[in-house]
Parts: sequence; structure tokens; C-alpha cells
Amino acid sequence: MKKSILIIIIMILITITTNSWATAQISDENKTINLLGEAENNVKEVSIDSIGMKFKVNKDMYDVVHGLETGDEKVKDLTSAKANFAQLGIVFDAVDSIDENSFSKEFVVMVSRSAGTEKIGNLSSISEEELNKVSTDFFQELEETTEEVTFDETKIIKSQNKNVYMVAISHQEIDKGTMNIATYYTVVAKRLVAITFRYLNKELDDTEINQTIESITFDIEKIEKDEQTALVRTFVAYGVIGLAIIILGIIERKTYPKKAIKIEEKEKKEYQKMGGFLLIFIVTLGLTVLNSLNSFSSFNELEQITFKIIFYIENIATLLLIIGIMFLLLKKKEIKTPKRIEKILIIMGIINILSSIIRIIISLNDSQTFYMTQYYLQESISILANLAYMVIWSTYFVVSKRVHIYYQIPFEIKTNK
Repeated sequence: MKKSILIIIIMILITITTNSWATAQISDENKTINLLGEAENNVKEVSIDSIGMKFKVNKDMYDVVHGLETGDEKVKDLTSAKANFAQLGIVFDAVDSIDENSFSKEFVVMVSRSAGTEKIGNLSSISEEELNKVSTDFFQELEETTEEVTFDETKIIKSQNKNVYMVAISHQEIDKGTMNIATYYTVVAKRLVAITFRYLNKELDDTEINQTIESITFDIEKIEKDEQTALVRTFVAYGVIGLAIIILGIIERKTYPKKAIKIEEKEKKEYQKMGGFLLIFIVTLGLTVLNSLNSFSSFNELEQITFKIIFYIENIATLLLIIGIMFLLLKKKEIKTPKRIEKILIIMGIINILSSIIRIIISLNDSQTFYMTQYYLQESISILANLAYMVIWSTYFVVSKRVHIYYQIPFEIKTNK
């Protein structure tokens, strides 16, 4: 069984390393900020590579995010805020002073993603009618979620670069006075980009704001290409992992019967009882049953009737097959039991994998319902998990010393007396 444990460890290592390689581009959402060129005409150009964004900002503004990433001593007191920046999706934060007593303005860029932004894609690409509906719903939700902020004006504008923004002008009373705020929201490559200007005890500087907004460009093609590449790499990685699992399982099955297995006498006595990985297998069956039962409550939320039917069939079949396995485990020991359990596990794995594949095919041909990118990743992970479960445990019932001794299956043994 030591070799089986080694195989499982190798699989885990392959999963970790390959998945890290595959998702490298996706996880860069809050990173990669570069200052480009020398300051010119009192402004400097900034590039946020992760969202293909370039803009110009006052050269005297200090970039807090860049300072935190480079370990600048000026922001050593803000190091603890770095995690919050990442959590909030802040990719750029420029202030005119890091001294609270002389601070008067701030320029922040935040990036987030949701089902709504994935559905919109790019705000500049939707129709006027849809834009009006999206903006109305957006501003209504914004006012409901920010009660302490008073909104003075909301509007839609289009820049010379053909970017479309939903603009919210507001003010907020804080301890040090009044904070006047102008936030420009847009959706680019399925991401919500919020560009916020804050002025403490000063009126909004429309000239400065307009110059920055008009300087903003997004390389949408690059963003979409990078995302497609990252998704392809992810699916290739999952495919590699799945293939590795199958190959390792086949190798273990093929080589096991050809070897004389060395077993200690005390080991032989111990293996005549239920225990070890056999008990862990039973625990995994219990967890699968609980997961299936919990899944039934979420089926009613599905709008796609075909999805509901597939989910019901998959979960009912899984529960029935697990009941069959438990029946075999609890009945009198029989030499054929491991082979029967192995077949049931293979059938269960095939049903679950086919269910995911069918759902993916249906979703790709469903023009009425929107499916997030994350949905396809979840289905891919589900396929990989079911494949791993099927191969690992069906192989276990073929090669396990405990299973052979427990069910008195003949195989070549070397014993130490």
C-alpha cells in the first residue's frame, strides 16, 4: 500500500504545481503596476497591466500600492493595509500626501468581478437602451448599499476614447470635514473598474478629473486574449492532471499482480480486521451522501429545467450506488466483494463525469441563460475530482494488501516469521 500512498502524494503535487501554473495570469488581478517614462507637463503615465489600463496622473501624487509592493519606508506604517487593498480590489491608490495632516486629495482605482459584469462584458459595447437600464439599476443599488454617503448627482458620460462611465458625485461628512467624491464606474472585459477621486474640504477639481479620465485607455483585446489563454492553460492543466491520474492508476494495477508482497505476521493479523484506508473509504462515502442530500435543497434555485433533471438523476443514482456499496461492505465477507465495489465505483464515476459534460454542452448551446466563466471551472474541477475519486478508490480495491487479506483473496505473499 506504500506505493498507493506515494501515487496519491504525486497526484496532489501534480495538482498543486500544474494548477498554480495554469492560474498564474488570473491571480494577477491586483498586481503589476508600472510607472512609464519621465514626468512630462506635470503628469506621469501609469500602466496597470493586469487590466490593460493606462492613464496620466499628477506627478506629485504618491502611489501607495506601488510603495507597499516595493517596501518603501514612506508607507511602512500602512503595511498591514496591504491585505485589505487586495481584498477590496484596489490596484492603484495615489495621494497628494501620506501625512494625514496635509492630505487633501486621493485617486483610487478598484477592480472587481461578478455575474453582472461578466454578462455585460464591456459597457461601451451595449445599446443605449440597455445602458440606461443598467445604469438605473446600478445607481439604485449603489444608493441602497452606501447609506452614509449623500449622492448629489448621477450621470452617464462618454470620453473621447469612447469609454463609457456611470458617474456618481457625492459627499460624506467625516471627522476632518467634508469629503467630496466623484466615482467613474465602467465595465471592461467583464470587470467593474471604479475610478474614484476624493477631495478633503475642497471642491472637486473638474479640470484635473477630466484630464485624467480623458487620458484613460483600455487594451480590451489584450485583456480578453490573456484571459482566454489563462482559461485554455487551466483546462489543459486539468487535462494533464486527469491523464496523470489515469496513467498512475493503470501502472499500479498492471504491476501489482506481478509482485510478491512482503507482509509481517502482525500485519497479517491486523489486516484481517476492518481498518486503515478501508475505514477512510467508508468516511468518504458518508461525506458524499451528505453532500448529495445538501445538493437537493439548491436544485430548486436552478432556472434550467434540464439541469434540474440531470442533477436529480445524478444524485439519486449516486445515493443508490453508495447504498449498494454499504450493503456489500456490511454483508458477510465474500471474495467477490472488492471486484463488485470496484465496478460500482467506476459506474458512479462515469455517471458523475458524464453529468458534468452534458451540463457543459447544454450551457454552451443555451442562448437564454447566462453562465459565468467560474461555472465552467467548477464543472471542470468536478470532473477532475470524480475522476480522481473513481481511479484512486477502484485501484485501492485492486491493489490493497488489507483488502486482499480481509476478503481472503489469494495473492503471492512473502511472510517474515
